[in-house]
Amino acid sequence: LLLYKHADAQKVKCNDCHTGNNLYKDKAPTTCIGCHKKDDKHKGSEGDKCEDCHVEQDWKTTKNKFDHGLTRFPLLGKHVKVDCAKCHKSLSFADAKSACVSCHEKDDQHRGRLGSLCEDCHNAVSWKRWDFNHDTRTRFKLDGKHAKIDCYACHKLPVQGRALLPMNCFSCHANDDVHSGNFGRQCERCHITAEWGTVKSRVDSHWEGGPRAPWEYSPLPAVWSPRITVRDRTDSAG
Repeated sequence: LLLYKHADAQKVKCNDCHTGNNLYKDKAPTTCIGCHKKDDKHKGSEGDKCEDCHVEQDWKTTKNKFDHGLTRFPLLGKHVKVDCAKCHKSLSFADAKSACVSCHEKDDQHRGRLGSLCEDCHNAVSWKRWDFNHDTRTRFKLDGKHAKIDCYACHKLPVQGRALLPMNCFSCHANDDVHSGNFGRQCERCHITAEWGTVKSRVDSHWEGGPRAPWEYSPLPAVWSPRITVRDRTDSAG
C-alpha cells in the first residue's frame, strides 16, 4: 500500500522501486533500508528497522515511542530531562559514552583521586546524594586514628577505575618508622591504629615453646631473674 510520499507520483516513479526487467517477477523490496540505505544518516549503527523510529510522512519526524529504558543506559533521575543532543553528539547514537566521567569529568570535585567510577558512590538523582561505607565496602576498615583522617591524605593522586591503595602500614608510614626498618614492615604486629606509641602486650618469644604469632601472645610480663646456683644458696644460708 502506497502512503504519503510513496503515493506521490510526481516525487516517486514506479521504476524508482521496481528496478528489475520484469515488474512482476522482480519484486521490489518492502523494507525501508532496501531503498533508503544510502539515505541512512546513522550509517547502520541503529540497525535496519527504520520504521521503528521514523514515519513515512517525513524522515525528520520520528515516533515518540523510543524507550531508553530498554537500552544499556536507562534514563534515571536528572538524566530524564537532559536533551538528547547533550549526550548524543552525532547520529551514531550507540556511540554515546555511558561512563559518568565521560560527561562529568569537569564536575569531579575529587579531581580523579577517588577513581573514575562515580556511580560507586553517587546516583543520578543528585550529585550531592552519595553513599559509601569504607568499613563494609572495602577490605580496609577505618578504625583508631584512621577514622578521622581526610580521604585525600591517603588518596593523593588521580586514578582510573576504582581507587585502590596498598593496605600495609609501611606504604604510608615508612617515614614514621623510628626503627629504621630493623623490625620489618609489619608494623601492625606490635602497634595499633589508636596510637603509635601504644604497643601490644607480649611475652618473650622464647617462653613456653618458642616463638609464636603476635596475636598469640598473652599479657604476662617478661621478667628476667638471675640464675641461682648451689653456691649462691650456700652463701645466703650462711
